[in-house]
Parts: sequence; C-alpha cells; structure tokens
Amino acid sequence: MRLWGDYHTHTSYSHGRGTVADMVLAAKARGLKEVAITDHGPGHLFGVGIAHLGLVGRIKEEAKLWEDRTGIRVLVGLEANVVDLDGRLDVDDRTIAQLDILIAGLHSWVRPGNWSSLWHFYVKVPIARRLGSCKVRELNTQALINAAFRHPVAFITHPGLHMDIDTYELATACHKCGTALEINTSHNHTTLEYIRVAASTGVDFVISSDAHHPRRVGDFAKGVELAAGAGLSPERILNTRPSWEGKRP
Repeated sequence: MRLWGDYHTHTSYSHGRGTVADMVLAAKARGLKEVAITDHGPGHLFGVGIAHLGLVGRIKEEAKLWEDRTGIRVLVGLEANVVDLDGRLDVDDRTIAQLDILIAGLHSWVRPGNWSSLWHFYVKVPIARRLGSCKVRELNTQALINAAFRHPVAFITHPGLHMDIDTYELATACHKCGTALEINTSHNHTTLEYIRVAASTGVDFVISSDAHHPRRVGDFAKGVELAAGAGLSPERILNTRPSWEGKRP
C-alpha cells in the first residue's frame, strides 16, 4: 500500500515545530508526491491555532516557493475547529475559497460559537468523559455531520479522539456528502473496530501523520497496519492515488 501524499501537517504558524520549508523538505525526503500544510484554525485557544486568517495568504506564498524548489505539490489548507453544534467552523467562507483542502474536527479548548456550545463543550463534554452520556455523544456526532454538510470538508480529523462520537452514524453521513474519515497515526485512539464499522458504510478514508514536527511527515506505518488489519482495500484510501482526489473547497 503506497501512500503518495500526507494531507494533515502543522507548522510553526500554529503549534507545529517546523516551518513550511521544513515540512515540504521532509515530505520530499520521504519520497512523497504531495503534502498539505493544514495548520489549526484561529478558534483554537492558547496559541494552538494560527493568529489570524490573514496568514493563509503568507502560507500560500511560502508553499508555492517550496513547491517550485522541490517539485512536489504543496496544498495549503486548515484544520478547522467545529465551534458549535450546528457545524459552524472558525474559518469563514472567503478564506475557505482560498484553500486547496479543508479538514475539520472536534477539539478541546476552542472558542465556542455561542452560549449553548460553551455549555456543551466546556460543561457537558467533560462530565460525559467521566460518566458517559448517550445524549452528549449524539450531539458531538451531529455537530460533525452538520459541519460536513455545511462546508466542503475533505475529511474529519481523528474522529472520537477528544469527544465521543457514533462512528456508524458519522460514517454514513460522510459517505453521503463525500467527506472521508481520517486514520490518524499521531494518536492511539484509532481501533480496528472503528475502521470496520466505518468501512461498512462505504465511506472513504485518509491515512495522515498529523505531523507537528518534520520528522513525522509521511509516517504512515501505524495507519497502514490498522487499515490492513481491518481488511480495508487500498481503493478506499484516498492518498493511495497519485494526486489528491478528495473533496475540495
């Protein structure tokens, strides 16, 4: 199973440890044909997200420079934060139109979009982590589904990592709207059962490094092992193709 591109990486524009140049050069050294720079959206607090959306233009300039120097394709995107239960993101439509790829997920410590979301993400979710709650799980899932239908989200990042979700329900909805699900190699939450349940709906997948340091760009081994263990065919993984064919803004 050969993976041609890594579509989830972070630079020092958010809380990554490498520059755009560092990440592109690392991708080149790994033998990748493509890499996406997908820093966190500005709604991520405490310096985790980019300082403001105006930086997207600067990132695109750097990406073009290093694309020309290395000969590999460099996509510019954002890992947007879902900020409310209606699926709104911390990225506006004007910025989305500038991106090559938009990915999105649920994260802790994000500026909520409204008071009800503040109550949900900062009160209900922490309680549910300790005590469990089917209602909170349902609302988390619906927030991601709403985001996938509301925006051109290429894939949902690390489903279930920060907040419990219903894998089958999310995968069914994503299959309908053409959004893939991520198999993330930076975290240990992904299970064979998650992949098998999601795969039963027909949804596609992306294996990503979620690299926050150049040395992890293109580190797919754990994801490939999981995909193979779950019986997932290469055709179901979007980055087995020589050029990104996923959902575009």
